[in-house]
Parts: sequence; structure tokens; C-alpha cells
Amino acid sequence: MQFFESTPVGRILNRFSKDMNSIESAIPVSFKDLVYCMTDGITTAIVISVTTPLALTVLLPIAVLYILIQVEYLHMSD
Repeated sequence: MQFFESTPVGRILNRFSKDMNSIESAIPVSFKDLVYCMTDGITTAIVISVTTPLALTVLLPIAVLYILIQVEYLHMSD
């Protein structure tokens, strides 16, 4: 309680608005990077599957295994 009594309200609000500004400027950059990485991965998978259709026999089980491991990891991390 002493912190809120000795610290002006404006300083507390300024701290929260600075944190929100950091978050609002970081999220679009991270989303852009996510879209670029997903596009690169999908494009690479399409090119590989068109040039070497036999690669799909390896690519699909790896994708399924990755999804299963991800689901199990998320379940264990809760």
C-alpha cells in the first residue's frame, strides 16, 4: 500500500502506457515474421512435392508426428 501512497498516479499510468506501447509495436512485427515463415515453409513443401512426389511419403508422416509432439508438449506444459 505504501507504494501507491508514495507514487503519483501519473507515474503509474505512464508505466502502463509504456508497456502497452512496447506490446503494440512488437506484435505486428512478430506476426509479419510468422506469416513470412509459414509462407516459406508451405512454398518449399509445394516445390519439393511437385518436383519429387515421392517426398510426400516422408513429408506427411513427419508433419503428423510434429503435430502429435506439439499437442503432447502443450498438454504437459500446463
